[in-house]
Amino acid sequence: MNRVLSCLIAAACALMAYQIPNRGIDPDEFEHLHAAFCVARGEVPYRDFFEHHAPALYYLSWPLFKVLGPHLSVLWAARTIMFGCSLVALWLTGRLAARWGGARSGLIAAALLAWTTVFQAKGIELRPDVPAMLLLSLAVVPFTFATGGGRWWRFLAVGILCGLATMFTQKSVVLVAGILTAACLSRLMTRAPEAENAVTVLARVIVPIAAGVAAVWGIASLAFATAGAAGEFWYATWYQLWIWPIRSGRWEYLRPTLAGELTVWVAAAIEIGATARQWRHRETWEQQRGAVVLIAAACLASLLVVKATYPQFYLLWMPFLAALAGRRIAMWSLQPVTGSRLAVAVFGFLLLCVGEFSLWLRAIFQRETGALPHLATAAPYVAISFLACALVVSLLAVSSIRKHWGLFVASFASLGMGYGALRAVDLALWSNRDQTAAIEAIHRQVAPDEHVLDGFTGYAALRPHAWYYWWINEYSLALVPAAERVTGLLDRLRANPPAAILFDRNVALLPAPVVDWIREHYAPADPEPLWLRKPAKAD
Repeated sequence: MNRVLSCLIAAACALMAYQIPNRGIDPDEFEHLHAAFCVARGEVPYRDFFEHHAPALYYLSWPLFKVLGPHLSVLWAARTIMFGCSLVALWLTGRLAARWGGARSGLIAAALLAWTTVFQAKGIELRPDVPAMLLLSLAVVPFTFATGGGRWWRFLAVGILCGLATMFTQKSVVLVAGILTAACLSRLMTRAPEAENAVTVLARVIVPIAAGVAAVWGIASLAFATAGAAGEFWYATWYQLWIWPIRSGRWEYLRPTLAGELTVWVAAAIEIGATARQWRHRETWEQQRGAVVLIAAACLASLLVVKATYPQFYLLWMPFLAALAGRRIAMWSLQPVTGSRLAVAVFGFLLLCVGEFSLWLRAIFQRETGALPHLATAAPYVAISFLACALVVSLLAVSSIRKHWGLFVASFASLGMGYGALRAVDLALWSNRDQTAAIEAIHRQVAPDEHVLDGFTGYAALRPHAWYYWWINEYSLALVPAAERVTGLLDRLRANPPAAILFDRNVALLPAPVVDWIREHYAPADPEPLWLRKPAKAD
């Protein structure tokens, strides 16, 4: 079984590695690529161009531009770095689960994480959530928060790691709050009352963690102050997010991950419930299991209040869910059941088969508009083959359930990940060929030092922008002052006309005078949506 699990992990990693230079480019990646490009040109985030993410990713990417220049090869190199971060996080997840249930538990946890749709989709993308996921894992896995787990400086190290994570993405603050609470409770539940009181314990945990976070943000603030942008830094990274009228549909993004990695969610939820019942026991906290359960519970509760629960938010804490699920599945495989429990297990297995079959059938009928758009032509054959294999394994597992209980549990867990595995393969088939061809065509027609007004295509990510609010959609426009949107932009365009406009549906959202001015002075070119300046009229 260990060899099978290792092969599954290797296959998932190979699939991700293949996608680094081949998979389509997410619009968010273009955003982060352009922000890094601006930093490499000497611009200061928030002061010189609009951005709402924390700045660490852009300065991390800066050396790539110095080595490779303003070329798309920077994106592939950055994706490689993101993949490296994901691999380390994968290893840490296995190590965490192995602390609780041995090597088998660790391999199960790593295999589960590797095949989650969230990890496959976001684990190689140029986005701040990937290094943040790694830093948050590092803040939990190598340490023991319980009394006797080390000296006070471990909490300072945890604070620094948490501070660095928030310096990549502010969404990390949810996990930081969970980590701080978990560290406090771990120490309180394992202390010797006669040796230290509760106030002393809390001070020894809260102060160093808070100091670590404050040190990271203090140093960053001083760095931006030297550029005269400390106010803009704090305004953009915190207050702007607070007032921003952006909200994602919670069920819209929760539903796909529940369907894709049902095994992880169910097994982790059961493990959280089982551990919560033992929260008074010292051993619950000694190997970080109680701490991880508390962190995961805090993240689950945050879904009710967090504004933007996009898939990358789940990426931050999916390693903890996978570790909990891995331990629970490993325990199940060692605890055969009989009687009514066995009947319930078989019924649940059959119910899962029906559910998975329904999802696959729905994807087949929806074709390009469904969950498997890139497998649309082959979806019937792939799904039927996949289903046939699943049924054969399932029948073998059920028929020998008493003799090979471990095989039954493995089949049960694998079936719950089947739909997500198909979606991961489908995503890998999303080619960036058309995107890279469009970018190269634009680069041939727009010189490296010429400015471009882009909507949200990202095709001009490696060219200077023409407006402070350089990416345009309904979200960024909601923050633009009315005077700047109506008259300020038009004045800037008249004074310094950009070399090109990428006239997508988002540029069409600009005020009518701006759109009319663009139509008057620019004409469509190839490739779409490129518009170039019209030749000057002869006198």
